[in-house]
Amino acid sequence: MVCIKPSLRLVKAINGGTALPSDFVLTLTGADGIHDNGVNYASGAEPEVKPGVTYRLTEAPGQVPDYFEEGVACVDDSDQSAVPHPVTLQGNQSVTCTLTNRLDEIYEVVAEACINNAPLVGYTVTTAAGSVNEVDITWIKNDGSDEVVETLLDAPSEGTLLWPGAKIVDGVTVAWPGWLCDENGSNCTQVDDGLVPTMQLRFDINPTKTLIVNYPPATEGCQPTPTFESIPSNNPLALLLLTLMLLATGWYFRPANLGRF
Repeated sequence: MVCIKPSLRLVKAINGGTALPSDFVLTLTGADGIHDNGVNYASGAEPEVKPGVTYRLTEAPGQVPDYFEEGVACVDDSDQSAVPHPVTLQGNQSVTCTLTNRLDEIYEVVAEACINNAPLVGYTVTTAAGSVNEVDITWIKNDGSDEVVETLLDAPSEGTLLWPGAKIVDGVTVAWPGWLCDENGSNCTQVDDGLVPTMQLRFDINPTKTLIVNYPPATEGCQPTPTFESIPSNNPLALLLLTLMLLATGWYFRPANLGRF
């Protein structure tokens, strides 16, 4: 007498990153007297199963950082037709169920722009897992020092940032990165502060993404640098201004969400 049994193969698939199927443990649950409370298996396992029993393939979350479960797909091995999951095996049916994980990457859209003589960066952040509500944003110098200039915690996932070193007072831009200006922005001297011409912009949710942003260029009607005649850096007046500005406080402006542009 030939005993006819169904078979079920458990497979782990990975999309993105460097994780391997062996980094994950799969769990099979079904009321067959063996898997009632769930039994753990490695990818490629073919556990003993019974016909007429409904089985569910799952995994414990967070086994590998930055990966999320995309779902489970089952196919009949005889013709590769889709089989619903949870799966109920019939007769000598042979089925393969695959649980897929994807690396939770950050997708960002960034645009630099000059508006009202202010250097701005607009951004939108999502992830492979879907939309997000908040993101931590960090400005980092791109001059080789990797010095953190400013960090914005729990910023909205979409908005506009003022470039570090720029300052707006009553709607008027009075300070710019790469320049030291008086409080009215009427007298400036050029300096090397590491804030131009590029910066690193890092987005942190759970995964992290760092990219290089370019200082916005001038456009017709918009100049993201002082528009008056600057004071030469070797001018005694410039040296005095530089000393006074360094003794002052608060000339760095904290980037803030200014809304979309």
